This record gives sequence, C-alpha cells and structure tokens, in this order.
Amino acid sequence: MKNCVLALALLTSAGVAQAMPPFPMPKLSGVLKGDMVAKARIRFSKMVEGKRVTLTIQGGEATRLNPNWSPQPARLPYDLDKNRTLAQAIKSAHLGAQVRYGSDDPDDRTLEILAEGPKDYVVVGTWVMPAKKWQKRHRALYELLEPLFSAQVDVFQTMGGQER
Repeated sequence: MKNCVLALALLTSAGVAQAMPPFPMPKLSGVLKGDMVAKARIRFSKMVEGKRVTLTIQGGEATRLNPNWSPQPARLPYDLDKNRTLAQAIKSAHLGAQVRYGSDDPDDRTLEILAEGPKDYVVVGTWVMPAKKWQKRHRALYELLEPLFSAQVDVFQTMGGQER
C-alpha cells in the first residue's frame, strides 16, 4: 500500500513539473524594475499607406521596418546611451492604462514593451495614443522615438564582422 501511494505521489508531481514553463512569463512591473536595455525590446509603430512601420530598439541597436520601402528591417544609427535615455524616459513616464492591441489609425502611435518569454519575446505592455497626445503628455518619449521614423539608414552596417 505504501508503494502505491509513493508511486502515485511521484507520478502526480512529475506531471505538474512538466506542465510548468521553464521560467515564468514576464510581467511589465518586473521589466520596468530591471535593466530594460539588456532585457527588453521597445517597439514604436505607426500606420503609413495601410502598412505598419515599426521601430524596434534593443541593446543599443535600432531597426526600422517599413514594408513600403523594403521587406527587410533597416538598421538605424543608435547607441547604448540613447537606449539608456529611452529606457529611463519610459520608466519615469506615467503611461496610464494599457490597451490590448495596436491601432490602425494613421494618426496613432503604438508603444509596446516586450520581454523574453519561454520561447520568444512577448508583449508585456501596449499603449496607443494619437501623435498629438504623445507630444503633449509624453514629450520626452515622443522626441526620442518619432524622429527615428525619418532617420537616415546606417549605411555602414557590420554583418558578421564584415562591412558591407
């Protein structure tokens, strides 16, 4: 009888252990408390001619994906200091209530914070406002992000240690 109870306990605990993810899903509060430069991605986007133009910033690098220009993301001139400034501006901004999805309105801007999940990066926070509200309520963020939509592409990119 003791062996049956022990075997049942082992099987039950093994099933629970397999059902748990390798590490817990990230939460916005944890991302904001931690090092956003090293552990998070910041995504800012808008709609242009019916297609989403997306800026992605992580680890001192910024890329712009504009499907109207190219199917591949273009690397923008960016560095760790700018990334740290942006992360601090996000942490100090009181962004308010989150939304579930980005907007398809061309006047709106969508800010998303992503964190590393069990398999890939997952969105932990999303905020949508018209560009004029971003300018008025969160000027520092807007002035750091909006110019990247029209920034000149970094022509001298290094790919795998070689310039191209």
